[in-house]
Amino acid sequence: MASKPLRVTVIRLRHRPRREGGKPEPVDEGGEPRPVRLAAEVCGDVAAAVGADMAVGIRISQGKVSDNYHRWAGREDDAAAIFTALSGTGIDYIHTTEYHALAPAFDEVGPTLAQLAKQYSGLSVIANSHLDDPRDAAAIIDSGTADVVALAKPALANRDWPRRVRTGQPLSPDLPADLLGPVATVKDWETFAGDSARSDPRKFSGSTIDE
Repeated sequence: MASKPLRVTVIRLRHRPRREGGKPEPVDEGGEPRPVRLAAEVCGDVAAAVGADMAVGIRISQGKVSDNYHRWAGREDDAAAIFTALSGTGIDYIHTTEYHALAPAFDEVGPTLAQLAKQYSGLSVIANSHLDDPRDAAAIIDSGTADVVALAKPALANRDWPRRVRTGQPLSPDLPADLLGPVATVKDWETFAGDSARSDPRKFSGSTIDE
């Protein structure tokens, strides 16, 4: 990953009608598959606007908020079209998220979505979902499938997750009871984290938008 400030761009790709016979839609006049044209154009415009000094990426998933197991109709053909199109936009990385990052993307066996992103884009890949076990996180990095892992609930349950893993301390599987309730107010430790961010804004120059 490039050592520059982080800008995260996340677009949820929606299903587009396919041609009669189930074939992927033809490429448009710009040579890009139509289902990913919007995402590619946004990525290209953002990358051009912020310049080379800021990292830009896109988060891609097959699953939906209401259906964790949704899969692209064209399977690996769609993955190839999507990731190949994104590779030429000038972005720095692709952030993949599945119900389980280590699970095959389409069948009981086969490559993961992160592997397909790496294979067809050649970009740096961030993998996300159910990597709270440090052994799983290490495995996906060591295999070359992903360059970075992203944690959600495990990081909320263990805000010092990296230190705990590094020092062999136990990890809590549960979110703190007061994290979101009874009122989701800013906690003292979050205030201190904000002070750290203001003292060194380079560490906190981006934000992640999630659905």
